[in-house]
Amino acid sequence: MPSLAALAVWIGKGTSWHFNTDIEDIIRKFVDDFKINDREIENLIKSKSSPPANIDVLSEDELILKDIAYGFAIPPDAPSQAEGTLAAIRLNDVGPASSVDLEFGERLTLIAGDNGLGKSFLLDAAWWALTGTWA
Repeated sequence: MPSLAALAVWIGKGTSWHFNTDIEDIIRKFVDDFKINDREIENLIKSKSSPPANIDVLSEDELILKDIAYGFAIPPDAPSQAEGTLAAIRLNDVGPASSVDLEFGERLTLIAGDNGLGKSFLLDAAWWALTGTWA
């Protein structure tokens, strides 16, 4: 269950696990917590995406998220070329910060933070850069 395992480990990354915990325990907790049914589990298992072989997701060492994100295979339904993909945003003297440099992952970038920190502003700036109109 590589995809289910990867998702369960990611969601449970902040959990204090007992030293005897194994991957099946993590998956079971994830399935129970989110009330995932058999059909949903089957769909997760069908996915070919799994953590890169060189990354031990149960290690006590800090994981480098960029290594994990770039280690996953490209989805089978993804376009063959990355045409039109926004790779980075660089803002100078725009908005609340004097400068912002943000590189996006090849497949996925998560932007998280408290309200009012500028997450939506980054999207507005990206929209403006790509379309020439303010959202």
